[in-house]
Amino acid sequence: RSAFVLTCERVLLFNASSWSLEQVIALSEVAELAFSSHCSTVLVLRMHCLPDMVLDLPSASRGRLLEELQIATNAVNSRWGGSDFSSGLRILQECEPVTELFNENRQKVGIMAWVEASVFLFLPFVPSSVLLATDCFYFGKLDLHQKVRGNEWSWRSYFFALKNNPGEGRRLVWCRRPNDELCAGSLPVRDITAVQPLNTPDGEACLIVEYKHDGRDELLTLRANCLKSREDWIVSIRTMQTSF
Repeated sequence: RSAFVLTCERVLLFNASSWSLEQVIALSEVAELAFSSHCSTVLVLRMHCLPDMVLDLPSASRGRLLEELQIATNAVNSRWGGSDFSSGLRILQECEPVTELFNENRQKVGIMAWVEASVFLFLPFVPSSVLLATDCFYFGKLDLHQKVRGNEWSWRSYFFALKNNPGEGRRLVWCRRPNDELCAGSLPVRDITAVQPLNTPDGEACLIVEYKHDGRDELLTLRANCLKSREDWIVSIRTMQTSF
């Protein structure tokens, strides 16, 4: 944890336990403030010549910090930068479920993948991964009920994604990790015939995906971590079914 101190010309970061100074950032270095509509606490500081900085702060404080940073940074740029720097600090609200992170050379090196409200995966940037290689309509973690040996069945956790590319590219895919470049399984959306909620005796939020494979009726039994996540998956799959 760090203590964030804003002065009229700098940002000071102190160790919250020892109050030793850990980093100093000139306000003239701050190029953009980015925040996601999927979370009310995270703020990304994008710099001119430094790596991005991710801040997690109380939701009640983020709006105030945005305002104070914008006022202080614009004042510094106007005072020292002249017309080249007086256009104002950029404020960017991102609605996409993936927030990109850049290094000091403005190269993409990481992402925050928002799997649900205020919950994200902190991942390295792998453009050939299942998550990033093609357009992704929806993604998140689900458990798949599958046969492991003989007649024994078990739940296995996978990263699922709905890929939204024309024709055969519209698929429900799953892999063990979101940065995997090969999926463990996939299912064309056009083969899905129905998706329905299922409540188990233990109160688990499951869903059944019915589909056709080689003329046979098959199904996937999936388990979400909560009722809202299950509903989001059902709505997303049905939306993609009707968008052909």
